[in-house]
Amino acid sequence: MKPDKPVARRGDYEFALCKTTDERRAAHQLVREHHYSKSASHRSFSVCAKRDGKIVGAAMFLPPLPPAAKKHAKTDPRKVTTLSRLVVAPGEPQNVAGMLIAASLKQLRRDGRYDTVLTFADLSQGHSGTVYKATNATPCGLTKPEPYWVDPRSGRRVSRKATVSRTVAEMRALGYEQRRSPGKHCFRWELR
Repeated sequence: MKPDKPVARRGDYEFALCKTTDERRAAHQLVREHHYSKSASHRSFSVCAKRDGKIVGAAMFLPPLPPAAKKHAKTDPRKVTTLSRLVVAPGEPQNVAGMLIAASLKQLRRDGRYDTVLTFADLSQGHSGTVYKATNATPCGLTKPEPYWVDPRSGRRVSRKATVSRTVAEMRALGYEQRRSPGKHCFRWELR
């Protein structure tokens, strides 16, 4: 079946670690502008997709939460990383995200620190993990539904513990709305 949209050619893109401060800033800006979370950790390491010298995609990795690593990975939790953010600029061809994941996995294999990569497709955002399936990730179950907080003014998710730990009553008093996630699809790539 032929793609219904333009398809990227591998030769048009460069995939590499975001090494410089400017590259990391550009990747974080891309997440703030185009990822539903609107935020990225300064502790993440990233692989960037560049076209004509401009960063048009980023894959950001962080250590997983220990319970997730123990439940979904078949290795020592210290040998697990999580694809925490995947973003491609609007207007880029549909397969750039898959090429970015493939390049990231190749980089992680070369690095050798990790045996497993986990990622999650957030059902509350309408994500089903199509790009993860397309890159041969193994489904590893559905997480349990959990509550989360949203700032109704911006639509952004808000952590109760981002700067100070707040009670449910304090969150409501600040105007935040509590919602319930239907869960997330978990996916896994084995690097060994």
